[in-house]
Amino acid sequence: MEKIGEVRDKVGRPIKAGDIIVYGHALGRCAGLRIGKVLKVNTDRDKATFTVMGVDDDWERREPKLNCRKGELLYSTRIIVLEPCQIPKSHKKLLDEVEVLE
Repeated sequence: MEKIGEVRDKVGRPIKAGDIIVYGHALGRCAGLRIGKVLKVNTDRDKATFTVMGVDDDWERREPKLNCRKGELLYSTRIIVLEPCQIPKSHKKLLDEVEVLE
């Protein structure tokens, strides 16, 4: 199987390990948006997947915290890479502590 080349997000930006992203996730009976860090871009399959660590901030009454486990995203078209100025300070502080796997 041939490796996949550069993978791009919904708006055409390349997705790389270390990027801070917004991605969709299941939140009860509806969808939510989560901010997280790409730990690894897996291109050894016929379709790219992304290992991520997200920040749980779905409920306003709770302080943001890192998820208890890593996740795997399957669709680059459901990801948007954030610019540094778009990352909330609370999330940046948490995600700066998370190491990239690549």
